[in-house]
Amino acid sequence: MTTDSDTKQTLRELATLLAAELNSQPTAPSITMREFSTIYLERHAKPHKKTWKMDESNLRLYILPALADRELCSISTADVLTFQASICTAREGCSKSSSGGRYAANRCIEQLGQMFRLARDWGYFPEDRRIPTDKVKGFSEKSRERYVDESEMARLAKAIDRRKKTAPHLRAFFWVDLMTGLRRDELRTAMWCDLDLVNKQLRRPGKTTKNGEPLCQPLSPQAGQLLNELPRSSPYIFSAKGRETPVTSTTIFRCWDRIRKEANISDVRLHDLRRTVGSWLAQSGESLALVGKALNHQDLSATQIYARFSNADVRRALDRHSAKLATYITGITILSGEESAQHSRSQKETENEILLPDMVPRPNFPSLAKAINQCAPHLKVFFWLYFMTGLTKDQLLKAKWSDLDEAACSLNVLNRHRKQQFKHPLSSRAVKILSSLPRHSAFIFAPPRKPCAISFETIKGAWASVCGRARLGGLEVRSLQKTAMKLAIDDGISSGIAALALHRTLYNRSKYDESQVREAVEKIAEKIMYLAEHTRVERLV
Repeated sequence: MTTDSDTKQTLRELATLLAAELNSQPTAPSITMREFSTIYLERHAKPHKKTWKMDESNLRLYILPALADRELCSISTADVLTFQASICTAREGCSKSSSGGRYAANRCIEQLGQMFRLARDWGYFPEDRRIPTDKVKGFSEKSRERYVDESEMARLAKAIDRRKKTAPHLRAFFWVDLMTGLRRDELRTAMWCDLDLVNKQLRRPGKTTKNGEPLCQPLSPQAGQLLNELPRSSPYIFSAKGRETPVTSTTIFRCWDRIRKEANISDVRLHDLRRTVGSWLAQSGESLALVGKALNHQDLSATQIYARFSNADVRRALDRHSAKLATYITGITILSGEESAQHSRSQKETENEILLPDMVPRPNFPSLAKAINQCAPHLKVFFWLYFMTGLTKDQLLKAKWSDLDEAACSLNVLNRHRKQQFKHPLSSRAVKILSSLPRHSAFIFAPPRKPCAISFETIKGAWASVCGRARLGGLEVRSLQKTAMKLAIDDGISSGIAALALHRTLYNRSKYDESQVREAVEKIAEKIMYLAEHTRVERLV
């Protein structure tokens, strides 16, 4: 039998062998951050990253001053946290971006993490050690919302045009940037050979664009005229007189700094001109897909950051939506003959179009309108308001007469996510529908002679009856809002405006102009009315 002494002797021999094997494994060479930064730039950043100059700048301004002489293996998570805090606090009292800040700290931590991972792959950092940046949480970031609005554009235009004689190439640069939304370097390095004035387009190879895709940017007649007026003394379009190289970014930034001060918009950055193009296109009713194509975006999520809407956009969408619903609702004025004729011209193109399975099919619109109008008055108004406003069932059922502002055409409701009160804009037609209800209770949607609001069970039962009369099967009541959203997008309203108009999102609602919201609503309403033009619907007035 094996004795205890034999077992102990065997364990000692195994421990000796294991220690010898571990000692024989190669260890990571000793290398400082300064030495590895040179390797990182030459082996990875410059060959593989178009933004390698930003990496080089982060190393020069932040990383090397703090960690240059530290060996990679000696840098801990605590060291990285201290480094992160030093960058964030360095910006206090200074407006220059090179002085640090939360965003600069985040970019440096991301770059450090990438450098440590590459160091481990290349054998400069132990494989059994955790990357020191892995447990470091970045600061929260908020996308910029600043763009030049119409009230500021007149001042900006005067400031830009003051450079017509002193710096015509810079004047043309800023105007073409505002007309096309091109990125700074995509436009700055453009050459005359890239310009096709016959077909009015600017072509840029993939190696010069941010996403690596070739760019074919259409040019408006005004943009083409501005470019055609420039002298062709250099291969580059935007080049100072007597120079063979493109204008530098430093020159552009310095000129822009003077322009924005003259225009009294000192908080507008140069890249905000690109955001201005996206916002103005979106506010004009262009779809997010089209705006993204104009800005050369590959992902629509990037376009949503650039496309900012005003509340006036959302209100116009809601007003158009309500106008289209008016023919279904008893007691609501129908569109004028001119407005109705405008939709009749395009009826043949869409009369056979069918919506998605969880939406109301267009051929069933007349029967749905008739079925809703056969409900009790408080239920009928509830379904039409639910269709027009996009508010939730709970928000409508809890609404009180004291929440309704008929003069301002708005309803004060509770946001279920943030638990805050906000004013949701209503179309004039929606207010007129509500005013037809008796006010025997504090709640707007209350059964006759009862002080309390109607229940969810009552809504569910009434909707089941509506679907039965309209032969819509088991369609859910929320299909009304999905249908309204689809109709809005089909009618040319961008998804961002439609989402705001129909309460599908509250993103940046506080900054939007109500008049634009109303216009969007009217457009949706007009489309629904167009679908019901040839249906005899009882009027309430």
